[in-house]
Amino acid sequence: MVLFGSQDRNDADIPPLPCTMVLIQNFLKVHTFHFQVQMNGKSRDAIGYRTEGLSRNTPGQQEIVLIVLKEIAKRTKHFVFNDPLRLFKQIYHMQTPVRHGDTTKFGARSLFDAAAILYVQMPRGIGFFEDCLSMILLADPHELAMLSMMGHMRLLAYLGHQHSFYPYPYWSDIQRRPWKLRPIMGSLDSFDGRCFLPSTSTLTHYPSHNKVILRMQMKGTIPIQEAPRMDKSIVLFPGKADESAYGCYVYVPNQRNLVTAIIPSINAATGNYHNNNNDSMACCFVSITGGRMRNAIRRLEDGISLFFTEDTWSIFWHYLRYQKNFSFFEEGTTFLLQWV
Repeated sequence: MVLFGSQDRNDADIPPLPCTMVLIQNFLKVHTFHFQVQMNGKSRDAIGYRTEGLSRNTPGQQEIVLIVLKEIAKRTKHFVFNDPLRLFKQIYHMQTPVRHGDTTKFGARSLFDAAAILYVQMPRGIGFFEDCLSMILLADPHELAMLSMMGHMRLLAYLGHQHSFYPYPYWSDIQRRPWKLRPIMGSLDSFDGRCFLPSTSTLTHYPSHNKVILRMQMKGTIPIQEAPRMDKSIVLFPGKADESAYGCYVYVPNQRNLVTAIIPSINAATGNYHNNNNDSMACCFVSITGGRMRNAIRRLEDGISLFFTEDTWSIFWHYLRYQKNFSFFEEGTTFLLQWV
């Protein structure tokens, strides 16, 4: 998707809000409004945009919300209040739905100086936005690199940890400070291949039940044509967090044996996480290594690591490709591949 950047206009000032702008008569409107977000335990003023008409025009398309911190927007060199309207019109004319996990990447000119946009499902409980997609502006090129290398779920968990908000911040902080992402991006370098599972897939750890479940939807397309070679170790990245999970694991470099997770309780990031009964935690990846003498399951950083014998390796990839249920039990822990 191509978005032409800001023109040299003197319309960076924010008009009186709320207001509704008609982009395509009888078909597409955009509501703009003042909004407040809870960021690191404090209320911050923001500017919001919400479409009305995208979902009626394209089957499977949700309405889209963009929320930008107000004081950050006013300090941004290329903030032009009307710029998002052109992107909404482009999405309307595409006739192809934008879904959770999709991205728009920018070239020399962009929207509010962002490197890209990540579209994510609006978290539950956020007013009348629950059925919408949220546009997250990625300002740091390292965030875009992390997105392409590790998928959106690990990036969103990291953003949620930084902003102390579960499951992830749904607003855009255009000028947030650059983060040291190199240790995170290098954490899975020892694995040979990466595979991004469909946006509907989830990976959930049930510590009190000693169980891990990878859930896949039957209608999803699996980007695997044949089993990888046994001497290759592969990382699978799920498409989203399980909505029923109690929280989500987050990778923090040099953490050793501690576990960091973000949980909804007071919407604050919680370090040194300890599980209560019936807890379930969303995981950001599952790594798979073959050629072992016996099967094993381990927790690794913000994900799960599986070690398979030669037979289990072949069976797992066959069942993943042909959408069949799979399970194994080892050392008191169960792993399940479930198709729903």
